[in-house]
Amino acid sequence: CFPGTRVEILERIDSWIGNSSDRVLWIRGMAGRGKSTIASTVLHSWRCRASCAMFHFRRGQNTLNSRIVCALARQLATSLVPEVKNAVLDSVRENEDIADQRLKEQFETLFVAPLTRLDNQAHPILIIVDALDECDNFNDAIDFVRLIDQHSAAFAANVKFLLTSRPEAPLIRAIEPRKWHSEDLDTIPDVTNDLERFIHHAFRQIRDSDPDVPKDWPSSEDVERLVEMSQGLFQWARTAIMY
Repeated sequence: CFPGTRVEILERIDSWIGNSSDRVLWIRGMAGRGKSTIASTVLHSWRCRASCAMFHFRRGQNTLNSRIVCALARQLATSLVPEVKNAVLDSVRENEDIADQRLKEQFETLFVAPLTRLDNQAHPILIIVDALDECDNFNDAIDFVRLIDQHSAAFAANVKFLLTSRPEAPLIRAIEPRKWHSEDLDTIPDVTNDLERFIHHAFRQIRDSDPDVPKDWPSSEDVERLVEMSQGLFQWARTAIMY
């Protein structure tokens, strides 16, 4: 996130990671609300304080999408925390064909088996899955959600799953009944100040890079109009500034 923006929601996420007993956080919102940016900011913020892994679903890349558990486990296996690293690597050594197994077997072997053996470490173990709605096979996405729900209680409280998605009906039906901790970006009351700060900074960069651009460009009215037209969508503002 741009410095000084999304402060309140990032503080709530930090509190959830560091203090909450809730093991799953679902961030949802329409396209352009900044879900991926928030997820990446959280990863960057916690990378030196936690064992972190992140996977971003991309529509149309089914081969890549099918490797979600292995990709996340590979990142945990490079953790600077020996207990986490060794637990995951031991599971891989005991199951050398795990990459060929089904999602359920991969989840149980690479997440459940090693992570439930760990004591309640002082540092968090943070697993981020971004853009769950872009999984080409919705059944796989829903199965992944169910596996988290089925096994989350067995994990120590410091094992955290952060999921982001658009509010697609199949995912809402799969996730809402589970009463997980959630953040709905579509209902956050006002991001006007964040958008103004972002837009002013972007135009300042344009002025600094081109001496022919007037120092008083754009006008305050132009900025206000852009904020109004963006309707709370950071992606819209970013695209408008690019052109």
